[in-house]
Amino acid sequence: MTPRIALTLCVALLFFTDELQAQEVPIGALPTRYNGGFAGESGGLRVTSFSYLNYRQYNFTTPSSPDHASNSGTFISVDHFLKKIGSGVAITAGQEGDGHNYRNTATSLAISPKISLNGKYTIAPFADFSFSRKNYVLSEFTQAYLNLPANYSLDDFRIKTGLLANSSKAYAGISAEILQKYNKPTFDSTNHRVFSNMKYTLQTGYTFQRTPESKISFTVQLAVSYGKLRAEDYPIQKIYRWENLNLEDLNLMFRYKKFISGINSAGFVLGCQSNKFKLQVTNFYTKREKFGERVNIYSYLEKKDENRISNTKTYIGTISLRYIFRKNSSVNTPGF
Repeated sequence: MTPRIALTLCVALLFFTDELQAQEVPIGALPTRYNGGFAGESGGLRVTSFSYLNYRQYNFTTPSSPDHASNSGTFISVDHFLKKIGSGVAITAGQEGDGHNYRNTATSLAISPKISLNGKYTIAPFADFSFSRKNYVLSEFTQAYLNLPANYSLDDFRIKTGLLANSSKAYAGISAEILQKYNKPTFDSTNHRVFSNMKYTLQTGYTFQRTPESKISFTVQLAVSYGKLRAEDYPIQKIYRWENLNLEDLNLMFRYKKFISGINSAGFVLGCQSNKFKLQVTNFYTKREKFGERVNIYSYLEKKDENRISNTKTYIGTISLRYIFRKNSSVNTPGF
């Protein structure tokens, strides 16, 4: 496959998606976001920070509805390869929220042993343990309907495992969420899952470059997830189940010397990158026409209104910084 054909296919996949869903964390912004095998693969102590802002402005026909909404978040990740245990270790922590209505504090630990094949390829199995605490300020309607207090907290613990294989130009990895346990009001006693209804994520990338010293390169990266999901409607004791195939991110990056530009599912990208430092800024703005009722688990309670939402304006901005403390100048995995 030539670079031109690959670029054409990727752009087609991005723009022929039914609706562009902005993902707040593009590939590479947080190394172990989709695959824990990236822990310790950079050749040195790596520190990464990522922040995002998602702002939406509505033109509702109902005066009582809010005219805007926003959510933002900041995360920091530190990872390194520890020679004594022959494994990479990554710790990620951050917080995100929607004003005073919602706040999520999350931490994760990823451990990934490295197996080298002739010094050209690396195989990296991993285990990723994450914990988050979500705090909600509920409306009077939600309090009455779910029989919950105004301030409600949800603890969520998850374990992921998988594998990553990479060379100097390409990588491919898969992860599976094998355990999720949380506390919430439920009529179903099995409020956790083990090896059932798992979510799978496939991530892959390739860099087109004539030689490692070339001034010009083009990198394609893709992350796709598939899962069987479930949600409980506690008051009427009903479980909803569905399957979901989601394009997490499609990342197309062009590099000339230290200048980088491209697109991902969050928007247009500009930045600069060296063997140690990387700065990347993403910006996306759109104006959409939307009609019909808002879809959620309680939609059967709402009367259909064909003009409920119109002229939705969305602004997404992200910024990511990366610095690697290392002596050598090699980069083992493309795009990072």
